[in-house]
Amino acid sequence: MRARDLTLETLRLEQHGRVLTAFYANPPLNFVTTVLARDLDLLSRAVDRDTTVGAVVLASDVEGRFMTHADATELGDLMTGSPLPEVPVPVVLAFWTVINRLLGLPGAAALAQRLGPIGIGLLYGHRWQKTILRMNRSAVVYIAAISGPTLGGGQELALACDLRYAADDPRVV
Repeated sequence: MRARDLTLETLRLEQHGRVLTAFYANPPLNFVTTVLARDLDLLSRAVDRDTTVGAVVLASDVEGRFMTHADATELGDLMTGSPLPEVPVPVVLAFWTVINRLLGLPGAAALAQRLGPIGIGLLYGHRWQKTILRMNRSAVVYIAAISGPTLGGGQELALACDLRYAADDPRVV
């Protein structure tokens, strides 16, 4: 399957020649969501296997915005109702290392989602980290078409790209 033929919930794909453009829209502020993390994971995997793609342009379908930070409401909903104990940093780092390895196993993503909010939150962090690293290591060139403010997760995504082009003109993309 070609990357351009993916059906993604949060990204609209257009391919011209060897350039695949992925447009993201989550109005009004274009917050990064767990569903975007999943879609970027799927897209970056597909792009690495698709010889018809030489570059991926990440762009916004929301006028005057690129991508802002993670959706605080969504993340808050994931974390409320699940009390988190105070844990020393070395323990958290060891836990995260183990969780990252486990989430890489076949079927682990589906299991994590069934665990509820904490599982979804851990899966979100895992996918985000793996996607950013995959983009960094890819033979495909990633370009951020920054058409407005970008913060937090959007900034991380832009910095993960090989090139960043910024302008406040709607004709950028």
